[in-house]
Amino acid sequence: MKNFLVFLLCVLLLSKCEKTTTQAALQSISAVGIISESPIIAKQTQLKKEIPVLCYHNFTENKNTDITLSRHTFEEQIKSLLDSGYHCILPDQLYQYLTTSTVLPPKPIMISFDDSRLTQYTIAAPLLEKYGFKGVFFIMTVCVNKPNYMSSTMLNDLATRGHIIAAHTYDHPNVEDIKSSQWPMEIKEPKIFLENVIHNCVNYFAYPYGPWTIESIAQLKKYNYKAAFQLDGKQSIKDSVFTIRRLMVQGHWSIATLHEKIAKTFH
Repeated sequence: MKNFLVFLLCVLLLSKCEKTTTQAALQSISAVGIISESPIIAKQTQLKKEIPVLCYHNFTENKNTDITLSRHTFEEQIKSLLDSGYHCILPDQLYQYLTTSTVLPPKPIMISFDDSRLTQYTIAAPLLEKYGFKGVFFIMTVCVNKPNYMSSTMLNDLATRGHIIAAHTYDHPNVEDIKSSQWPMEIKEPKIFLENVIHNCVNYFAYPYGPWTIESIAQLKKYNYKAAFQLDGKQSIKDSVFTIRRLMVQGHWSIATLHEKIAKTFH
């Protein structure tokens, strides 16, 4: 009988402790609105539905290759996005969605361009504007004002017309190969240069070739970038806004293939 009473007392004490712990947790939820103690829930709060971001490089009047699109092909793609109900957004909207859950328009999509090619100004930008779209142009600054690349005047003009100018390093190294002494030249100085060109802040960055590293994220934060874009690699759970995924569009894709790739890539 004595042993039974001891057992019953232990059960009652355990029940009281569990109740107290539960009440404390509920009070914590009431106070801050989240369960910071739960790693599973904390992880879930950082994962959001991906927004499609397309990546383009070069354009020609009439030829398609892997990363070069003809004028006709690019226009067909942009028109198909509009006809399919997509709404073009810009990096600030995407950043607000990822960090504060700001509501985006139905079927949002972002159009981006890498490497500063002249045809992005002469072919791509006018076609975007024809269909009411704007783009973000990731600029490799070593090429600015060089033959077949955009000039400072063109970059300023794009910004004035409502497009976004962003950074793509100085001379396009893979960030996995950047030495510690090179970070200012590759990340800080392009930001300063472009801000002087467009007379506005440059807040966004794209990794050449796609790969990112923990050190590159740290450096981007150090120099006050708000977000960064890779290609289709693995995202960082901790720093998802610095590893936003993009789909590199191929010139030989059909319209059906483009839409299929968008649906399969972003989830």
